[in-house]
Amino acid sequence: MTRRSIPNELTLAGAVLGAALLGLLGPGAGEAHALQCGQSIVVVGDRMGAVSARCGQPTTQSTRHETVTEWIVPPSAGFAGQSRTVTIEVIVWTYDFGPGRYVEELEFRDGVLTRMRSLGPSRRTR
Repeated sequence: MTRRSIPNELTLAGAVLGAALLGLLGPGAGEAHALQCGQSIVVVGDRMGAVSARCGQPTTQSTRHETVTEWIVPPSAGFAGQSRTVTIEVIVWTYDFGPGRYVEELEFRDGVLTRMRSLGPSRRTR
């Protein structure tokens, strides 16, 4: 059986493809669509009370306020639309479920879960 070497062009093409795929997984790679808390599942759209009932109290919590623009009448052809600026409350809960599990960050806007992302493995030892 003869061994054949892989042409440099194919190796380079594989490297470019790999880099492109990593780029696709870039900033949002850690974002989740569901989180399991014991026997329950938490999903984007759940209210804070439901998340607390399923997952318990968060390990940490922070609050900030953001100013956002809401469209009252969306823009369309020939019309600029009408918007207003409002301040919303953003609450971030962090759950550290302990060794062997990932630390999870949940973001609520006006009391509704809008984003979940994994922050990496827990650093707790027990």
